[in-house]
Amino acid sequence: MAKRYRNPRRDARANQFVTPSSARRAIRNIRIHHVLKITLRTLIILGICSVLGYFAYQRYFVPQYTYYRAERSYAAGRYQEAADLFSSLGPWQDSADRAWQSLYSLAQDDLVHSRFDEAARIFDSLGEWEDAPLRVHETYYRKGQWALERNDLDTALEAFLASGDYEDSQTLVQDVYYRLGDMRFQQEQYPEAADAFYHSGVWEDALYRLQETMRIYATQALDRNEFSMISDAWKRLREYHVELEDLDAQLYENANTLMEKAEYEQAADLFHLLPGYRDSEMLESWCRSRGAQEGDDLP
Repeated sequence: MAKRYRNPRRDARANQFVTPSSARRAIRNIRIHHVLKITLRTLIILGICSVLGYFAYQRYFVPQYTYYRAERSYAAGRYQEAADLFSSLGPWQDSADRAWQSLYSLAQDDLVHSRFDEAARIFDSLGEWEDAPLRVHETYYRKGQWALERNDLDTALEAFLASGDYEDSQTLVQDVYYRLGDMRFQQEQYPEAADAFYHSGVWEDALYRLQETMRIYATQALDRNEFSMISDAWKRLREYHVELEDLDAQLYENANTLMEKAEYEQAADLFHLLPGYRDSEMLESWCRSRGAQEGDDLP
């Protein structure tokens, strides 16, 4: 191997600027560069760990803590708060089912404290979950009983009608209709009383009370000679299948009297209320024709 000779001039030029202070600066710069490189690498690693930690926190620890809060709220009887917290977790573990259960418990609590409408609304919102449909009917049934104890017959009737076939609801509907009919009768509100007696069916003496009420109402209508009242009374007689032949006969005579007075339109309107009674239909037709063509003789 050829021997390498040093060049004194070149070595002098290379070393002419190297001094103790410059050497110290060079060493310090190298150390600073090394420290910066290590620091940057550490920061990058910490940043990656922070991102991964954040996603882990959001994915597990936040839902876990929210679930824990929801369970505590449920145990404390704050069912609405629990339902909201469970719902916010979506499908996480059994959160969806726990949300339904919280609402169910909330509805039960409303039912216990006689908040019937709110309880029914919540049970209904649960759809087919567990026995929610049955609980809706039960809620209205208990509301009806609650109203009946306070003699709030209108509310009781509305509730029992909404309770469907729950227990003896249909029987109670008939009973409440009968009570309403009796109350309206005492208040001389005969159309409303007759309607209530009609809907009470064969409960107790409802059929007799219906006939009695309609006789009073129809008689009043004839006495007052108010066509609107007479028309309403006879339409109800047909609707309720109540036959009062003596009053039909009186109305027929009143129509004949109007016809003899040449008040054909009014007579035709009264004959119209007596379909199938004697010759009312023929006389109605004749009166209407006579009203349009004056001068014809009576049949």
